[in-house]
This record gives sequence, structure tokens and C-alpha cells, in this order.
Amino acid sequence: MLVPGVLLSAPDRKNKRKNVDKEVVAAKKTSDYDKLFQGKKHEIKKGLVTLHKVDDTKVYFEFPLSLMGRDMLLGSAVSEISNNEHSVLGYKSKYPMHIDFELMGNNVNLCMVNSLYTAAEGEDDIAKAVKKSTIGSVFKTFKIEAYNTDSTAVVFDATSLFMTHIEDIDPFDPYSRMSTKPFSRSVSFQKDMSHLGDVKSFEDNFSVKSYLTYKVDVSGQIGNMPVKVENKNAFTALVTRSFLLLPEKPMRPRLADPRMNVFVMGKARFSGNDNRGTMPEYYARRWNVEPSDMERWKRGELVEPKKQIVFYVDSDFPEKWRAPIHEAVEQWNEAFEKIGLKNVMKAVDFPENDPEFDPDNLKYSCLRYQPISIMNAMGPSWIDPRSGEIVNASVLVYHDVIKLLTRWRFTQTAPADPRVRTTRFSDDIMYESIRYVLAHEVGHCLSLMHNMCASAAIPVDSLRSPSFTQKYGTTYSIMDYARFNHVAQPGDAERGVSMTPPRLGLQDLFAIKWLYSPIPGAKTIEDEKKILDSWVAEKADDPVYRYGKQQIFTVWDPSAQSEDLGDDLVKASEYGVKNLKYLMENMNDWVADEDPDMSFREMIYKQILQQYFMYLYHVYNVKGGVYLNERYAGDPRPAYSFVEADYQRRAQKFLCEQLNDLEWLNNPKLIKELPLMGNMAVKMQRMILSLVMADRASFTKLVSPEKNAYTIEEHQQDAFNTVFASTRAGKDLTDAERSNQIAYLDMMFLISGLEKKEKNAQGITSLSSVENDLPVLNRNEYDWQRRIREQDEVCSNMVAESMKFERFLEAISQEDYMGFGFFRGVAESLTPRFHLYYAKIKEARELVNRMKNTGSKATRDHYQLLLHRIDGLLR
Repeated sequence: MLVPGVLLSAPDRKNKRKNVDKEVVAAKKTSDYDKLFQGKKHEIKKGLVTLHKVDDTKVYFEFPLSLMGRDMLLGSAVSEISNNEHSVLGYKSKYPMHIDFELMGNNVNLCMVNSLYTAAEGEDDIAKAVKKSTIGSVFKTFKIEAYNTDSTAVVFDATSLFMTHIEDIDPFDPYSRMSTKPFSRSVSFQKDMSHLGDVKSFEDNFSVKSYLTYKVDVSGQIGNMPVKVENKNAFTALVTRSFLLLPEKPMRPRLADPRMNVFVMGKARFSGNDNRGTMPEYYARRWNVEPSDMERWKRGELVEPKKQIVFYVDSDFPEKWRAPIHEAVEQWNEAFEKIGLKNVMKAVDFPENDPEFDPDNLKYSCLRYQPISIMNAMGPSWIDPRSGEIVNASVLVYHDVIKLLTRWRFTQTAPADPRVRTTRFSDDIMYESIRYVLAHEVGHCLSLMHNMCASAAIPVDSLRSPSFTQKYGTTYSIMDYARFNHVAQPGDAERGVSMTPPRLGLQDLFAIKWLYSPIPGAKTIEDEKKILDSWVAEKADDPVYRYGKQQIFTVWDPSAQSEDLGDDLVKASEYGVKNLKYLMENMNDWVADEDPDMSFREMIYKQILQQYFMYLYHVYNVKGGVYLNERYAGDPRPAYSFVEADYQRRAQKFLCEQLNDLEWLNNPKLIKELPLMGNMAVKMQRMILSLVMADRASFTKLVSPEKNAYTIEEHQQDAFNTVFASTRAGKDLTDAERSNQIAYLDMMFLISGLEKKEKNAQGITSLSSVENDLPVLNRNEYDWQRRIREQDEVCSNMVAESMKFERFLEAISQEDYMGFGFFRGVAESLTPRFHLYYAKIKEARELVNRMKNTGSKATRDHYQLLLHRIDGLLR
């Protein structure tokens, strides 16, 4: 600095200027950017976004200005967890958020992108209006702390995104054991017990891990008694939040078709040219699979894709599972080769020395092993919301899927296949069983929905044909719930009858063709749709390629049910029941030496009860059933048609016959060795009576116009004749027959309105809770039912997303849009039926009054009781 009154020489002035320049340079070096990290523990990871982890307590984003406004996905996955009953490893419990980062003054906003609306192709003016009407909503704001040295990026503290509770990216699975009925969960975030983990940044993505700790309360219910399952229990999860950069130009979408079993995403489309107002537009979810050499592909040569679909296989899987898992992934190449593409699917083990690999990063699609006693596997996927392009998929395999496979395989095929008459299956049996289940889940990851009618195109007797089953298996699609060959009879396996579904069915091959075939000549998505429609039209009258939706809540179409086989459910169930009887008679002899504690036989006995009821329920849904078809104008199949009347009559006859043939369930040879469960024949009898009597489906909602229709009146008369057959014949009544008559009248009193529900002392089992009467020892025992029946196996948040979009469509339009999704509602009929039930009560009174003095004393006393009850209500 200059000193007043002192004259400096030229050299002194020169040196002083140098000192001043040094001070300026030093001041410039200590910039706002440097001050953020100076003197602190500082870890830097460079990539798409440079990440700065400071003192292990903060994470800063050095975010390039060139990435502002670029579309990304923000996903959250569980990497480690203290209690996997709240979520499981690798599971993305919430659907990834569609986001971008936007510069706004001195702040950076993390915005939720609204991609639900679109304009028709070529209508630029409408597109501009849509863009202005759907700007991103600010989800979180970050103050800019500094610019980097060349001012190409801003730096902000992003710690709050990873160290606070944010429901959209929290670690809790909303469909886990501890969050669904009968349980209810509440959580409290513990910030002082949470801390940051590793940070990573790569070419097209970056991620931040954090250990999040909560106090968790879980309430439950045992019967009518509330219980506390968890009381402020500590819970910690290591969570990976991944930011995946989406392509700057989205993949061209493929318009979906409701006649194909393909997962879809929906948008609201605005057009000024078609004069139809706002219309829903559905895109098929699909991977971006393009030939690496289009010219060679056009010449009919097999070519590889530009980018493979790679699934990484968890290194923690049991060793014996690895080979069938790899094959389950790569067998789908057989379908891609049919459309000229080879080596599309690849399975590789988790890399051991790859610093970039992280199975919980959205960039990597993985098959993950879950050490938990859930009998299931699932295959969710995540998409670019702009186009429907699948960018990530997972297959989650719960350990007890092998227990489920054992139950299915033994119960359904042991009578026909001596190889499975054991408590521990051979490696080859378990290999083919695991491969089937995992191939099904990989099919979901490729965007294939369940096709529940794929087995209904097969004549039942063909399922006992060696040549047919070896070629086609049990179904035309492994996306069906066809399972194993419960139609095959003793001796069939030795004759060469196959017990399993095919590797891939004919309908699977067609679905892959529709979904992934390149259509290079199509200039627009509408041009492409015309070609796709022509392919579907070619198959429209072939039952092999019919699509039957999964019916989650109500079964309307009996040809599209879970766990069924063949085109005649009565005949298939007759075969199935024969097998169960054979199983009951012989199971002791097959496994006694291997099952000293009876645990295996107890498990299979309960599975037999479940399987038997499943056969009954399949047949029950034939009565009043309606075949449903998604169709376009000109398609040969009608939108709906009534199940043939004689088929319905045979269904009712089958159920009536079961009422009087239940003692095999109490086979003393087996039952005397098992723990006391009560009389299962009596419990099943009440359930079957409900199935015999219940007016459902078209009986209650539609009325068939056919002259030979199976009417409500005829149906009720058949039930009445079954229940009172011995009374009409003047025979002594058995205990079961007396029970049937009491239960029959109790139900009639209830549904006729003569008696209120709470006064029904006999407790006829309602159909909705019928399985609750079966023996269940603990809440884990049949958890698979909740997983694979009450939920869709694919991904529950996908179901929720579909329903959300459907509600949105209802808000913008009252039109009945095409039937994408899982089911379609049908309005109920207002036809009153109370007089029919009242007439049956009177008919019962007249019959009993006429026969009251016949039969044994127990029979006569029983009739007096019936008259007393009927007269009391009819007064």
C-alpha cells in the first residue's frame, strides 16, 4: 500500500504493483466456488453432473447449464434394509418421478414434468398451447451457492432431497405385508439418526445413497381384536436415489391396441382436425429395439439390435437357481428371432470389478433375490413418460416361490407324474419350474400383460395327448395363469404327456411380433397403426390369438380365469377332482418316509382344499357367464356373447353333485395323522351350497335373450331340487342333507329380505370371503394369494397408475373409451328377484309340510324345526 508523504522510486513502485497484482490474483482464486469446499473433507465424483460430498453431511450438485430443462427420471430403490416386511432389496416402491431442473433467478427449481397431454402430429399451434398449459410444477427449490470456474454450471446444496422424508421417494412399499389389510402402518422420520452414503456420477446418470431411519408403528387385527404389531420400532434403509437422463428426442411411440395383451400408458390428445374433442391416446410400453443394420434386416437376414436388453442376475441367488434364471431371460430370443432379430436378450451375472455398476441404479435392469417367506415373483418396469419407452425393468424373486412351485407341482401333477411324488423335487423338475415362472416375469418386463384365456383355446382332451402337449404345453401363452397340467391322469406322464406350459406359446410369439417388429415404411404412428391393425385382423377369428383380460375384482368371462385349463371347465374340473381324490388316497404311501413330522402332508392337504375350491369356482363362473372381446368394427367376434345354456346347466349339475360327494376330504388314512382342523367336508359343503344357490353374473346383471337360456327360475329350481331330493323321495335325511336344508333356507331368508343379515345364525359363507373358512395357521401361510390374486403380479403401482388415468379420462369425457387395462365394468340390471326367493321359501314349506311325518325321528324333528322357522318369518 502507498504511504502518504513518501515518494517511491521507480523500482519500488514496480515491486509494489507486483504485490498488489498478487493480492488481486489471490482474491480471485478464493472464489465463492472454492469457499464452499475449502478446508473441508471433500469427495468429488465427475460425470453427467459433478457431485461434491462435503464433511459426509452435505451433497452439492455442480449442475451444467446445458442440462437445464432436460427430461430425467428420479427413482428410489432399496439397497439394504433392516426389515424386509416393509420393502425388499432393489424394489422401487414408488413410480419414478418425471422431472427436470430449471434455472430461475438465483435458484434452481426441481420441477415435476406434466406429460399427460399431447397434440396430434403436425398441429403445432395446439402443441404450443399444450406446452404453455403444462409447465412443470415446482417440487423443490435450491439456492445457487456459486458458479463453477468457467461459469458453465451452477452449484447448489441438494442435501435436503436425500436427508428428509419425501413420500414420493421414500423406502416404504405401499403393498408390503405391513401396509395392507389387516395391517396399517405409520412412520416418523428420524433425521438425527440418518446420514448420507456414497455418491456416484456417470455419463448419463448420477446417484446418491442415504441411510434413512424411522420409527414405525404397525397396527393389526386378529378377528375383532385390535393388536399392535410394531410399536415405534426402529427401521433403517439404505436408499439409492438415481437420476437418469432421458433421450433428448423421445422414441417414436407405438399406438396401443386393446386387442393385444400389452401394457400401455395414456395421454389426452388434442386435435383441431378430427372434430372429436379431447381423446385418449394410448402408447404401448416397449423397449427401443432397432436393427443394427436395417438393410440386412429388410433382406431377411438375422441381425443384432443396436442395443441389447441386458438383465443382470443377482450374485446372491442360490447357486441352483442361476442356470434356469439365465435361460428364462434368453429364451425370449426365440420370439425375437421370428422377427429377424438375434441376441436381443442377454443375462449376465452381477459384475464383480465394475465400479460403474450399481444394481439399484435406474440404468440397470436386474433380477433380484429376496430372502423372505413370500411365495411369489414379480416383474415391474419403468418408462419414459413421453413415449412409453421402457428404460428399466426388474424381476423380484421371493425365496418361497420354490414352496409355491412345490405346492402347485405336487398337487396338480403328482397323480400323473411319478417324478414329483416326493417332498424334495429333483434338480431337473425344479429347473423347469423356476425357468417357467421367471420367463413369465421377464415377459412382463417386455410389456406383456396376462392373457387369461390363452389356455381356453385348447380342447380339454388335448391336454392328455403326448403329441399335442409336447408341442404346445398347457397353454398358448406363458403369460396365462395356466400353471401345470392338472387335467393329466395317472399314467399320462409315462405316455409322454407334458406337465408344463410351453417355453413360449404361439400367442407370445405374435405379441412380440406386434410389439417389437420394425416397420420402416411407416412415416407416422398412424401409418404404423394401419399395418399393426392388419396383423391383428389376420388373427381376429383364431381363438389361439384371442386376448382375455385379467379379471381382478369380478369374473364375468369364464374363459379368462386364473389357474384354469382347457375349453370346458366342467370337464377339466372333473379330471382335476379325480386327481385330488387319487392324491388323498396315495399321498401317505408316496412321502411317509420323507415326512416324519407330517409338515409336508399338512401343507399339501391345505393346498388340496384350495385347489378343490378353485375347480369349483371355475365352474361356478360358467353359470351366467358372458364371453367378452375387445374388438374393432368388422372383427368377427362379438363384443359379448352369453355362455351356452347347456354348458351352464352342466356347471350347475357338477356343483350339485359335489354336495353329495365330499367324504373323500376326510380320508381317515391321512386325516388321522394331521393336526385337528375340524370337519373339512362340512366347511366345504357350506361353500359349495353358496355356489349352487348364488345368482351371479348375467343372472343378476344381464338376461340372455336365447330361447334355450338358462334362466334364474330354472337355476333356482335346480338348486331346490338338489337340496330337497331326499325329502321328495321320502328318505331319511343324512346329517349333511339336514345341514344343507337349514343353510339353504337361511340364505333364502336373507336374500329375500325376510331376515336381516345380523340375524342369520347359520353363517352361510359369503362368496367374497369363502376362502377364509379354509385352515390357515398364520399370516404367512397363504400370503401368495394376496400377492397373486388380490394384486396383479406385475406391479401394484402400475395398476394404481392405470386407475388414476382412467379416472382422469372420466373427468374429461363421458365416452366409453376402448378397454385398455385389466377389466371393464358392466351396469347391473334392475330386474327384481325377491319374489323368486319368496316363492322358493313357500315351495319348501309346502313340501316339508307334506312330508313332515315321514322318515326317522331325527328327520321328522328336523322338518318341524324348518316349519317353525318358516312360519315365524311368513307371519
